[in-house]
Amino acid sequence: MNVPLDLCVTLAAPPQDAPTDVIASITLSCETLDLSHTGGLLTDPLTQRERRDLQWYLEEYWMWPYEGFAQRGKEVEALLVAVGKRLYSTVFGNPQAMCIVQAWGSQVGQQRQISIISELPAALSLPWELLHDGQGFLALRADYPVSIVRRLPLNERTGHEPALHRRCCIRETLYGALSFASSSPAL
Repeated sequence: MNVPLDLCVTLAAPPQDAPTDVIASITLSCETLDLSHTGGLLTDPLTQRERRDLQWYLEEYWMWPYEGFAQRGKEVEALLVAVGKRLYSTVFGNPQAMCIVQAWGSQVGQQRQISIISELPAALSLPWELLHDGQGFLALRADYPVSIVRRLPLNERTGHEPALHRRCCIRETLYGALSFASSSPAL
């Protein structure tokens, strides 16, 4: 079985002196290529309105994809590209990160994967599947689509997440996802 070339995006708690809109600090690594970069801060690429529009598009638009809703649906579809580009730029936009991404992406014939590694619900709940490099959505590439995987960090010593900590993180992640899904969008 062919193991994908994994680009790890590790999102940890931001520094205490970071601005209030910062969600996480970013570390990129590709162990196979022996590349890594620590630096950069992740801010939420979505406004509250964009978050509501995406939620409406995913949860309700499919029920009424005609008339006035069709126009709003087209507007949100354009938003998908804009949000994906913003998220890509935020994570991979600095020169050191771009060097890692270029080396990772230049591996011909190799399956690729991006692992989003965090225990922060705000970071895990971002629409990572929308990552867009200006040429297209990474996950929808025709020849070599990129798998997007979210996972919790492993304990470096044992390779496993402590059970109590894992339960807390999963509960927080589910709470974040459910609270996002249950908030009612403004129409």
